[in-house]
Amino acid sequence: MRVLARIGKFMSFSFVLLVEGPYPVKILSMPFDKLMLVYVIVTAIAAIAAVVTLLTIRGQLQVTRNQLKQMEEAGKQTEALINQASAQSTALLVAARAAESNAEAAHAQVVQFRAVAEAAEKSAKAAVRNTEALVNSDVHGFSPRFSQILQVLIPMLKSLFLIR
Repeated sequence: MRVLARIGKFMSFSFVLLVEGPYPVKILSMPFDKLMLVYVIVTAIAAIAAVVTLLTIRGQLQVTRNQLKQMEEAGKQTEALINQASAQSTALLVAARAAESNAEAAHAQVVQFRAVAEAAEKSAKAAVRNTEALVNSDVHGFSPRFSQILQVLIPMLKSLFLIR
């Protein structure tokens, strides 16, 4: 018990009152101190300011966490947009290659059609020359009516095939 009493002397006042021992405990009242009152009020105001500051920091923490979540979502959306743009560029590349192939095929067809048109023109010129030679020849056995038909037919063939 003596040990507790000695510890009680160094501990707070409320602890000393709880300890029972052979030593008498004297309670002294302290006089009113204005400086101590100012100190307590300033300390209370500082404590309130600290609590308000902590609450403000906590609110800022929540806002920052929300912003971080939004930035993560925006990052995911940006990643999805990049993937979509990559897929579109690949599809455009395939379409461009197909268009190039189609253009080459169309050019080859144009070359073939030009060759066919030139051959048809040569054939038409040859047919007109043969018809003119036939009309200009004095081969007996053609009726005069057939010769008249050929003379009408030759200008028509020339205009039809645009031969000059």
